[in-house]
Amino acid sequence: MVQQDPPEFRKMMFLWFEEGFRVVILTSNMIRADWYQKTQRLWVSPLYPRLPKGSPETVGESPTLSKRNQMIGEH
Repeated sequence: MVQQDPPEFRKMMFLWFEEGFRVVILTSNMIRADWYQKTQRLWVSPLYPRLPKGSPETVGESPTLSKRNQMIGEH
């Protein structure tokens, strides 16, 4: 078994650009054993544009409150 220190089990990434960001969802863990000689998939979102400065926090929110739920860990 391949051991990685520290272990990385991320399955979702946010890629930030000057124009906005993209969300990437992976089917594997970010460890060599899951990427070597195995078929993997990933999904990349469309580019989500940055909101104008001074926008209320509710702008860009989804009916499922995804923005708020993701931002909880950012503060």
